[in-house]
Amino acid sequence: MATDFAVLVAGGGRTAAAAAAREAFLLLDQLEHSLSRFIPTSDVARLSGLRPGQPPIHIGLDAFECLLLARQAAVDTGGAFDITLGAGPDAIELLEGCRARVRVEPLRIDLGGIGKGYALDRMAELLADWIDEPALIHGGQSTALALGAPAGGWRLVLRDPFGGADLGVLRLEGGALAGSGRVIHGRHIIDPRSGLPAERQAAWAAAPTAVQADALSTAFMVMTHNEVEDYCARHQDVGGILMLNSDGECCRIKLFGDWSRFDFIPGDHIVEEDA
Repeated sequence: MATDFAVLVAGGGRTAAAAAAREAFLLLDQLEHSLSRFIPTSDVARLSGLRPGQPPIHIGLDAFECLLLARQAAVDTGGAFDITLGAGPDAIELLEGCRARVRVEPLRIDLGGIGKGYALDRMAELLADWIDEPALIHGGQSTALALGAPAGGWRLVLRDPFGGADLGVLRLEGGALAGSGRVIHGRHIIDPRSGLPAERQAAWAAAPTAVQADALSTAFMVMTHNEVEDYCARHQDVGGILMLNSDGECCRIKLFGDWSRFDFIPGDHIVEEDA
């Protein structure tokens, strides 16, 4: 997935925690070989190679579930999130028995905006079966998932993508936080509704699951302020943060939803203002 993953376990025996983490990373490797479009034999790559009218193919349960979740995210965000790069959520037909076929060509399926979150959720399920201690899993420090928390919660720092003062500090006791941006990887996030690169510098999303947070942070990069505000109002367990701009040393952000449960403390250089 072109990034580093880490598992942090609070308390408990070191041997048991290390064994659980090893199993989680083995699962991660399996998911990579199912979801990555860069591996020719992956389920996603095989599906992308189909043409309309060809018989459906069998894909693994993980790929099938991830595609289902991606389709739901596309519907929930009004098309702002789309793994088919604008072809639409109906471009892939998902059938009983973990079978799938395509309805358009050419079709390139890219799970880069949701696969990492899906992997974290699956790793958390495995860890919960192995250990009872709280754990924090993160992928590339851009998506983090808390499986319980030590006393005081997991302390996460929201960093300025431009390298300035930290944007804030929050406490994560459960659920996930994900961030997306274009400073490191350039304008790689495309608005599927317009076909144009995202203009926003960065966006973050908090949600009950990592797959939700991952997909929403991507969608929030292209959604308007009103769309993000409306989404968070309709989903009380979701929070959003948008970077408005950078003015010298002062980066301005706008918070959507209820962040009080995270004890979010904005940095000294942050100015919150109405959209």
